[in-house]
Amino acid sequence: MTESRDISIQVPVLTRVEGEGALELDIHQGRIEALRLRIYEPPRLFEKFLEGRAPDEVIDMVARICGICPAAYQMTAVQALEALFGVRVDPWVAAMRRVFYCAEWL
Repeated sequence: MTESRDISIQVPVLTRVEGEGALELDIHQGRIEALRLRIYEPPRLFEKFLEGRAPDEVIDMVARICGICPAAYQMTAVQALEALFGVRVDPWVAAMRRVFYCAEWL
């Protein structure tokens, strides 16, 4: 027998996210009826100070966007530059990047 219950979760302040946000989740009879993620911070437009920069400068500069998660920003910048220049990495490199990224959570 499966248990069916109603759950309502409200997280008025999300921590460990850049800016401010909230989460609301409503489950009725085991099904998600509503899921709302609200981000209150306006865009910070970091891309403007990256315009015209050399690729290696971009990778260093984005690491300073957040003091908690520099690797996430660096990996995103690297992947964007690779897409721009048509670079494809082999599976080992992709796996090692994932290890590097996940290590940031520790």
